[in-house]
Amino acid sequence: LVCHFSMSRMPKLPDRADSCLLTYRVPCRDLSRQMKHDLLRIRIYPHHNDVGVAKVWEAGACLAEYLIQYPECVSGRRVIELGAGVGLTGFIAAAIGAKSVHMTDYTDATLEN
Repeated sequence: LVCHFSMSRMPKLPDRADSCLLTYRVPCRDLSRQMKHDLLRIRIYPHHNDVGVAKVWEAGACLAEYLIQYPECVSGRRVIELGAGVGLTGFIAAAIGAKSVHMTDYTDATLEN
């Protein structure tokens, strides 16, 4: 899982509406079941007060890495991600072959993201 962080120049005072994109290079299978890599872009709001929207949590990134190494954990299964935040782990589960993925979170701002 390779991440690239990009953000425009910051003003002197952070604007909570400013966002940036995290881009991940994710291994997944195409329709012929061959491995390939896709780009996954996740929008985050680093200065937002709603904590779930603000970042990719370290535990979520670790679990995403684990699932990439061991896709049999979710392949063909239904997955629910509780407290998904920006949804990295759920997106990875979907990309590596989960039958379905449902992501939930507490706040409206997170779910709208």
